[in-house]
Amino acid sequence: MGTIEISAGQETIPSQLTTPEAVQLHSLMALFRERDVAAAAMEVSSHAISYRRTAGLHYDVAGFTNLTQDHLDLHGSMEEYFATKAELFTRRRTRTSVITVDDPWGHQMASVATGRVVTLATAGQAAEVDWEVVDVAPDGMGHRFTLHHARSGARIRTRTGLPGLFNVSNAALAAVMVLEAPDVPFTREEVVDALESDPFTISVPGRMQVICESPAAIVDFAHNPDAMIRTLDAVAATKGEGRIILVIGAAGDRDRSKRPTMGAIAVRMADHVIVSDDDPHGEDPAQIRDDVMAGAREAVESGGLTTVLEEIWPRAEAIERAVASASPRDTVILAGRGHEIHQDFDGDHRPIDDRVELREALLRHGHRPLEIQDCTAQDSTPSGRAHAPDDAG
Repeated sequence: MGTIEISAGQETIPSQLTTPEAVQLHSLMALFRERDVAAAAMEVSSHAISYRRTAGLHYDVAGFTNLTQDHLDLHGSMEEYFATKAELFTRRRTRTSVITVDDPWGHQMASVATGRVVTLATAGQAAEVDWEVVDVAPDGMGHRFTLHHARSGARIRTRTGLPGLFNVSNAALAAVMVLEAPDVPFTREEVVDALESDPFTISVPGRMQVICESPAAIVDFAHNPDAMIRTLDAVAATKGEGRIILVIGAAGDRDRSKRPTMGAIAVRMADHVIVSDDDPHGEDPAQIRDDVMAGAREAVESGGLTTVLEEIWPRAEAIERAVASASPRDTVILAGRGHEIHQDFDGDHRPIDDRVELREALLRHGHRPLEIQDCTAQDSTPSGRAHAPDDAG
Protein backbone atom coordinates (compact mmCIF):
# COMPACT_ATOMS: atom_id res chain seq x y z
CA MET A 1 0.00 0.00 0.00
CA GLY A 2 1.42 3.35 -0.98
CA THR A 3 1.11 6.55 -2.94
CA ILE A 4 1.21 4.88 -6.34
CA GLU A 5 -1.11 1.92 -5.91
CA ILE A 6 -2.41 -0.83 -3.62
CA SER A 7 -1.74 -4.42 -4.58
CA ALA A 8 -3.72 -7.31 -3.10
CA GLY A 9 -1.99 -10.36 -4.49
CA GLN A 10 -2.51 -10.07 -8.25
CA GLU A 11 -5.23 -7.42 -7.95
CA THR A 12 -4.32 -3.72 -8.26
CA ILE A 13 -6.48 -1.18 -6.44
CA PRO A 14 -6.22 2.57 -7.18
CA SER A 15 -4.56 4.58 -4.40
CA GLN A 16 -5.97 7.97 -3.44
CA LEU A 17 -3.95 8.55 -0.29
CA THR A 18 -0.45 7.50 0.71
CA THR A 19 -2.04 5.79 3.72
CA PRO A 20 -5.77 4.98 3.33
CA GLU A 21 -8.38 6.24 5.78
CA ALA A 22 -8.89 3.95 8.78
CA VAL A 23 -12.06 2.24 7.55
CA GLN A 24 -10.58 1.46 4.12
CA LEU A 25 -7.27 0.42 5.69
CA HIS A 26 -8.89 -2.17 7.94
CA SER A 27 -11.08 -3.34 5.06
CA LEU A 28 -7.93 -3.90 3.02
CA MET A 29 -6.37 -5.89 5.84
CA ALA A 30 -9.46 -8.09 5.93
CA LEU A 31 -9.27 -8.50 2.15
CA PHE A 32 -5.60 -9.48 2.40
CA ARG A 33 -6.44 -12.14 4.96
CA GLU A 34 -9.22 -13.50 2.74
CA ARG A 35 -6.73 -13.71 -0.14
CA ASP A 36 -4.18 -15.55 2.03
CA VAL A 37 -1.70 -12.69 1.74
CA ALA A 38 0.97 -13.52 4.32
CA ALA A 39 2.48 -10.05 4.79
CA ALA A 40 1.60 -6.45 4.03
CA ALA A 41 4.03 -3.60 3.35
CA MET A 42 2.79 -0.03 3.51
CA GLU A 43 3.78 3.60 3.66
CA VAL A 44 2.69 5.38 6.85
CA SER A 45 2.52 9.11 6.19
CA SER A 46 2.81 11.72 8.90
CA HIS A 47 -0.73 12.78 7.98
CA ALA A 48 -1.92 9.24 8.69
CA ILE A 49 -0.30 9.30 12.13
CA SER A 50 -1.76 12.73 12.94
CA TYR A 51 -5.25 11.73 11.77
CA ARG A 52 -5.09 8.28 13.45
CA ARG A 53 -5.66 6.40 10.20
CA THR A 54 -3.50 3.51 11.42
CA ALA A 55 -5.24 3.20 14.79
CA GLY A 56 -5.74 -0.45 15.68
CA LEU A 57 -2.76 -1.70 13.68
CA HIS A 58 0.39 -3.07 15.28
CA TYR A 59 3.49 -3.43 13.10
CA ASP A 60 5.97 -6.30 13.23
CA VAL A 61 8.64 -4.00 11.82
CA ALA A 62 8.81 -0.32 10.83
CA GLY A 63 11.61 1.50 9.03
CA PHE A 64 12.77 5.13 9.27
CA THR A 65 14.52 6.62 6.23
CA ASN A 66 15.11 10.27 7.12
CA LEU A 67 13.36 13.51 8.03
CA THR A 68 13.53 16.51 5.72
CA GLN A 69 11.51 19.69 5.30
CA ASP A 70 8.04 18.74 4.16
CA HIS A 71 4.44 18.97 5.39
CA LEU A 72 5.14 21.97 7.64
CA ASP A 73 1.77 23.33 6.55
CA LEU A 74 0.36 20.57 8.80
CA HIS A 75 3.03 20.19 11.50
CA GLY A 76 4.24 23.78 11.85
CA SER A 77 7.86 22.94 12.68
CA MET A 78 10.44 20.23 12.12
CA GLU A 79 10.27 19.38 15.82
CA GLU A 80 6.51 18.74 15.59
CA TYR A 81 7.03 16.77 12.38
CA PHE A 82 9.62 14.61 14.16
CA ALA A 83 7.37 14.09 17.18
CA THR A 84 4.57 12.88 14.91
CA LYS A 85 6.86 10.41 13.13
CA ALA A 86 8.25 9.18 16.45
CA GLU A 87 4.78 7.97 17.49
CA LEU A 88 5.16 5.07 15.05
CA PHE A 89 8.43 3.89 16.60
CA THR A 90 7.06 3.06 20.02
CA ARG A 91 6.58 -0.31 21.69
CA ARG A 92 2.79 0.05 21.63
CA ARG A 93 2.80 0.50 17.83
CA THR A 94 5.78 -1.48 16.54
CA ARG A 95 7.71 -4.57 17.69
CA THR A 96 10.96 -3.84 15.85
CA SER A 97 12.11 -0.43 14.60
CA VAL A 98 14.88 -0.21 12.01
CA ILE A 99 16.28 3.33 12.09
CA THR A 100 18.60 4.82 9.47
CA VAL A 101 21.11 6.94 11.40
CA ASP A 102 22.77 8.90 8.59
CA ASP A 103 21.98 12.30 10.13
CA PRO A 104 21.08 13.90 13.49
CA TRP A 105 17.36 13.24 13.03
CA GLY A 106 18.08 9.53 12.61
CA HIS A 107 20.22 9.42 15.76
CA GLN A 108 17.51 11.28 17.65
CA MET A 109 14.85 8.85 16.42
CA ALA A 110 16.97 5.90 17.51
CA SER A 111 17.35 7.44 20.97
CA VAL A 112 13.61 8.02 21.53
CA ALA A 113 12.27 4.82 19.90
CA THR A 114 11.05 2.18 22.32
CA GLY A 115 10.81 -1.57 21.94
CA ARG A 116 13.46 -3.38 19.91
CA VAL A 117 15.59 -0.87 17.97
CA VAL A 118 17.96 -1.82 15.13
CA THR A 119 20.25 0.86 13.67
CA LEU A 120 21.50 1.13 10.09
CA ALA A 121 24.20 3.43 8.67
CA THR A 122 24.25 3.84 4.89
CA ALA A 123 26.41 6.94 4.39
CA GLY A 124 29.74 5.48 5.47
CA GLN A 125 30.21 7.51 8.64
CA ALA A 126 31.90 5.96 11.69
CA ALA A 127 29.29 4.98 14.28
CA GLU A 128 28.29 2.11 16.51
CA VAL A 129 25.44 0.56 14.58
CA ASP A 130 23.91 -2.85 14.08
CA TRP A 131 24.13 -2.80 10.28
CA GLU A 132 26.13 -0.70 7.85
CA VAL A 133 26.41 -0.34 4.08
CA VAL A 134 29.97 -0.82 2.79
CA ASP A 135 31.78 -1.45 -0.50
CA VAL A 136 29.41 0.67 -2.58
CA ALA A 137 30.39 0.57 -6.25
CA PRO A 138 28.70 1.86 -9.44
CA ASP A 139 27.03 -0.89 -11.44
CA GLY A 140 25.24 0.22 -14.60
CA MET A 141 22.84 3.03 -13.67
CA GLY A 142 22.70 1.71 -10.10
CA HIS A 143 25.10 0.40 -7.47
CA ARG A 144 26.31 -2.83 -5.94
CA PHE A 145 26.85 -2.82 -2.18
CA THR A 146 27.39 -4.97 0.91
CA LEU A 147 25.34 -5.14 4.10
CA HIS A 148 27.63 -5.75 7.07
CA HIS A 149 26.28 -6.92 10.42
CA ALA A 150 28.50 -5.56 13.20
CA ARG A 151 27.95 -8.24 15.84
CA SER A 152 28.09 -11.39 13.72
CA GLY A 153 30.39 -10.10 10.99
CA ALA A 154 27.96 -11.37 8.33
CA ARG A 155 28.32 -9.74 4.91
CA ILE A 156 25.54 -9.85 2.31
CA ARG A 157 26.22 -8.61 -1.22
CA THR A 158 23.31 -7.16 -3.21
CA ARG A 159 22.57 -4.37 -5.69
CA THR A 160 19.97 -1.95 -6.98
CA GLY A 161 19.65 -0.87 -10.59
CA LEU A 162 17.86 2.34 -9.58
CA PRO A 163 19.99 5.50 -9.96
CA GLY A 164 21.30 7.42 -6.97
CA LEU A 165 22.91 6.64 -3.63
CA PHE A 166 19.60 7.37 -1.90
CA ASN A 167 18.25 4.25 -3.58
CA VAL A 168 21.11 2.29 -2.03
CA SER A 169 19.93 3.61 1.35
CA ASN A 170 16.33 2.71 0.58
CA ALA A 171 17.23 -0.78 -0.61
CA ALA A 172 19.44 -1.37 2.43
CA LEU A 173 16.65 -0.33 4.79
CA ALA A 174 14.16 -2.64 3.06
CA ALA A 175 16.62 -5.52 3.28
CA VAL A 176 17.39 -5.01 6.95
CA MET A 177 13.67 -4.72 7.78
CA VAL A 178 13.11 -8.19 6.32
CA LEU A 179 16.26 -9.61 7.92
CA GLU A 180 15.22 -8.28 11.34
CA ALA A 181 11.47 -8.87 11.12
CA PRO A 182 10.21 -11.27 13.79
CA ASP A 183 8.35 -14.48 12.99
CA VAL A 184 8.78 -14.36 9.21
CA PRO A 185 7.70 -17.48 7.27
CA PHE A 186 11.11 -18.02 5.64
CA THR A 187 14.65 -18.73 6.71
CA ARG A 188 17.54 -16.28 6.85
CA GLU A 189 19.21 -18.29 4.08
CA GLU A 190 16.19 -17.74 1.85
CA VAL A 191 16.34 -13.99 2.53
CA VAL A 192 20.05 -13.88 1.69
CA ASP A 193 19.47 -15.86 -1.51
CA ALA A 194 16.76 -13.37 -2.49
CA LEU A 195 19.03 -10.39 -1.79
CA GLU A 196 21.76 -11.88 -3.96
CA SER A 197 19.32 -12.33 -6.87
CA ASP A 198 18.94 -8.59 -7.60
CA PRO A 199 15.50 -7.88 -6.06
CA PHE A 200 15.85 -4.09 -6.11
CA THR A 201 16.24 -3.59 -9.87
CA ILE A 202 12.68 -2.63 -10.64
CA SER A 203 10.92 0.19 -12.44
CA VAL A 204 8.89 2.27 -10.01
CA PRO A 205 6.39 4.57 -11.77
CA GLY A 206 7.52 8.18 -11.46
CA ARG A 207 10.44 7.41 -9.12
CA MET A 208 13.70 8.09 -11.00
CA GLN A 209 11.92 6.49 -13.95
CA VAL A 210 14.11 6.48 -17.06
CA ILE A 211 12.14 7.44 -20.19
CA CYS A 212 15.08 7.72 -22.58
CA GLU A 213 18.81 7.01 -22.52
CA SER A 214 20.06 9.48 -25.19
CA PRO A 215 19.40 12.11 -24.07
CA ALA A 216 18.90 10.70 -20.59
CA ALA A 217 15.34 11.63 -19.65
CA ILE A 218 14.00 10.99 -16.15
CA VAL A 219 10.71 11.57 -14.32
CA ASP A 220 10.93 11.81 -10.54
CA PHE A 221 8.59 12.65 -7.66
CA ALA A 222 11.11 14.98 -5.95
CA HIS A 223 8.99 17.82 -4.56
CA ASN A 224 10.93 19.09 -1.54
CA PRO A 225 14.46 20.49 -1.11
CA ASP A 226 16.14 17.32 0.16
CA ALA A 227 14.59 15.11 -2.51
CA MET A 228 15.69 17.57 -5.21
CA ILE A 229 19.27 17.52 -3.94
CA ARG A 230 19.32 13.72 -3.91
CA THR A 231 17.85 13.49 -7.42
CA LEU A 232 20.24 16.07 -8.88
CA ASP A 233 23.21 14.50 -7.09
CA ALA A 234 22.32 11.13 -8.58
CA VAL A 235 22.14 12.58 -12.08
CA ALA A 236 25.31 14.65 -11.69
CA ALA A 237 27.27 11.52 -10.82
CA THR A 238 26.46 9.93 -14.19
CA LYS A 239 25.91 12.83 -16.62
CA GLY A 240 29.48 13.07 -17.93
CA GLU A 241 30.04 16.21 -20.03
CA GLY A 242 26.36 16.84 -20.70
CA ARG A 243 24.10 19.46 -19.17
CA ILE A 244 21.25 18.96 -16.71
CA ILE A 245 17.96 20.47 -17.88
CA LEU A 246 15.40 20.59 -15.09
CA VAL A 247 11.65 21.30 -15.06
CA ILE A 248 10.30 22.07 -11.58
CA GLY A 249 7.28 23.59 -9.87
CA ALA A 250 5.73 23.59 -6.42
CA ALA A 251 2.36 22.48 -5.06
CA GLY A 252 -0.15 25.02 -3.83
CA ASP A 253 -1.75 25.00 -0.37
CA ARG A 254 1.49 23.56 1.03
CA ASP A 255 4.52 24.88 2.91
CA ARG A 256 5.41 28.10 1.04
CA SER A 257 8.79 28.49 2.76
CA LYS A 258 10.36 25.67 0.73
CA ARG A 259 9.59 27.24 -2.66
CA PRO A 260 12.48 29.76 -2.83
CA THR A 261 14.81 27.09 -1.43
CA MET A 262 13.81 24.72 -4.22
CA GLY A 263 14.42 27.42 -6.81
CA ALA A 264 17.87 28.14 -5.36
CA ILE A 265 18.81 24.45 -5.30
CA ALA A 266 17.65 24.05 -8.89
CA VAL A 267 19.84 26.81 -10.36
CA ARG A 268 22.86 25.80 -8.29
CA MET A 269 22.75 22.16 -9.36
CA ALA A 270 21.29 22.24 -12.89
CA ASP A 271 22.51 24.02 -16.03
CA HIS A 272 19.10 24.98 -17.41
CA VAL A 273 16.05 25.42 -15.15
CA ILE A 274 12.48 25.80 -16.34
CA VAL A 275 9.97 26.80 -13.66
CA SER A 276 6.41 25.69 -14.44
CA ASP A 277 3.26 24.54 -12.64
CA ASP A 278 2.88 21.51 -10.38
CA ASP A 279 -0.50 21.24 -8.62
CA PRO A 280 -1.64 24.78 -7.77
CA HIS A 281 -4.70 23.49 -5.90
CA GLY A 282 -6.47 26.59 -4.56
CA GLU A 283 -3.57 29.03 -5.03
CA ASP A 284 -2.77 31.37 -7.90
CA PRO A 285 -0.33 29.44 -10.14
CA ALA A 286 1.53 32.64 -11.06
CA GLN A 287 2.22 33.41 -7.39
CA ILE A 288 3.59 29.92 -6.80
CA ARG A 289 5.90 30.26 -9.80
CA ASP A 290 6.98 33.71 -8.54
CA ASP A 291 7.94 32.19 -5.18
CA VAL A 292 10.14 29.57 -6.85
CA MET A 293 11.59 32.10 -9.31
CA ALA A 294 12.46 34.53 -6.50
CA GLY A 295 14.74 31.99 -4.85
CA ALA A 296 16.24 31.00 -8.19
CA ARG A 297 16.95 34.59 -9.27
CA GLU A 298 18.51 35.49 -5.94
CA ALA A 299 20.82 32.45 -6.12
CA VAL A 300 21.85 33.27 -9.70
CA GLU A 301 22.63 36.90 -8.83
CA SER A 302 24.38 36.29 -5.52
CA GLY A 303 26.37 33.35 -6.83
CA GLY A 304 27.25 34.75 -10.23
CA LEU A 305 25.76 31.64 -11.81
CA THR A 306 25.45 31.12 -15.56
CA THR A 307 22.41 28.85 -15.25
CA VAL A 308 19.74 29.41 -17.90
CA LEU A 309 16.52 30.26 -16.03
CA GLU A 310 13.09 30.36 -17.66
CA GLU A 311 9.47 30.47 -16.55
CA ILE A 312 7.18 28.56 -18.93
CA TRP A 313 3.61 27.37 -18.54
CA PRO A 314 1.49 25.33 -19.08
CA ARG A 315 3.63 22.36 -18.06
CA ALA A 316 3.40 20.61 -21.45
CA GLU A 317 5.10 23.61 -23.06
CA ALA A 318 7.81 23.56 -20.40
CA ILE A 319 8.47 19.89 -21.17
CA GLU A 320 8.59 20.64 -24.89
CA ARG A 321 11.11 23.42 -24.27
CA ALA A 322 13.29 21.15 -22.13
CA VAL A 323 13.46 18.45 -24.79
CA ALA A 324 14.02 20.96 -27.60
CA SER A 325 17.00 22.32 -25.66
CA ALA A 326 18.61 18.92 -25.08
CA SER A 327 21.44 17.33 -27.00
CA PRO A 328 21.99 13.54 -26.91
CA ARG A 329 24.64 14.03 -24.17
CA ASP A 330 22.30 15.99 -21.88
CA THR A 331 19.93 14.88 -19.11
CA VAL A 332 16.34 16.09 -18.86
CA ILE A 333 14.63 15.78 -15.46
CA LEU A 334 10.96 16.43 -14.78
CA ALA A 335 10.68 16.80 -11.01
CA GLY A 336 7.76 16.97 -8.62
CA ARG A 337 4.86 15.06 -10.13
CA GLY A 338 6.17 11.56 -10.75
CA HIS A 339 3.38 9.13 -11.55
CA GLU A 340 0.53 11.64 -11.25
CA ILE A 341 -1.78 12.01 -14.23
CA HIS A 342 -3.78 15.19 -13.45
CA GLN A 343 -3.00 18.72 -12.32
CA ASP A 344 -5.40 20.25 -9.81
CA PHE A 345 -6.28 23.85 -10.63
CA ASP A 346 -8.70 24.77 -7.84
CA GLY A 347 -10.73 21.60 -8.32
CA ASP A 348 -10.32 21.46 -12.09
CA HIS A 349 -8.37 18.25 -12.76
CA ARG A 350 -6.50 18.71 -16.04
CA PRO A 351 -5.05 15.51 -17.54
CA ILE A 352 -1.26 15.43 -17.90
CA ASP A 353 1.25 12.64 -17.34
CA ASP A 354 4.90 13.78 -17.30
CA ARG A 355 6.03 10.39 -18.59
CA VAL A 356 3.70 10.50 -21.60
CA GLU A 357 4.43 14.17 -22.36
CA LEU A 358 8.17 13.58 -22.13
CA ARG A 359 8.10 10.53 -24.35
CA GLU A 360 6.00 12.26 -27.01
CA ALA A 361 8.28 15.31 -26.99
CA LEU A 362 11.32 13.07 -27.39
CA LEU A 363 9.73 11.36 -30.38
CA ARG A 364 8.88 14.72 -31.99
CA HIS A 365 12.53 15.74 -31.74
CA GLY A 366 13.85 12.56 -33.30
CA HIS A 367 14.99 10.73 -30.18
CA ARG A 368 14.30 7.08 -29.35
CA PRO A 369 12.62 6.80 -25.93
CA LEU A 370 12.10 3.53 -24.12
CA GLU A 371 8.76 1.76 -24.10
CA ILE A 372 6.76 2.69 -21.00
CA GLN A 373 4.72 -0.22 -19.75
CA ASP A 374 3.23 1.32 -16.61
CA CYS A 375 1.81 4.66 -17.72
CA THR A 376 -1.83 5.04 -16.78
CA ALA A 377 -4.30 6.35 -19.33
CA GLN A 378 -4.86 10.05 -18.87
CA ASP A 379 -8.58 9.64 -18.30
CA SER A 380 -8.02 7.46 -15.22
CA THR A 381 -9.02 8.40 -11.69
CA PRO A 382 -6.61 11.01 -10.33
CA SER A 383 -4.31 9.80 -7.59
CA GLY A 384 -1.67 11.06 -5.19
CA ARG A 385 -1.28 14.76 -4.51
CA ALA A 386 -3.45 15.77 -7.45
CA HIS A 387 -6.49 14.35 -5.64
CA ALA A 388 -5.65 13.94 -1.99
CA PRO A 389 -4.77 16.36 0.81
CA ASP A 390 -1.51 14.67 1.76
CA ASP A 391 1.82 13.43 0.42
CA ALA A 392 4.02 10.59 1.44
CA GLY A 393 5.39 11.49 4.87
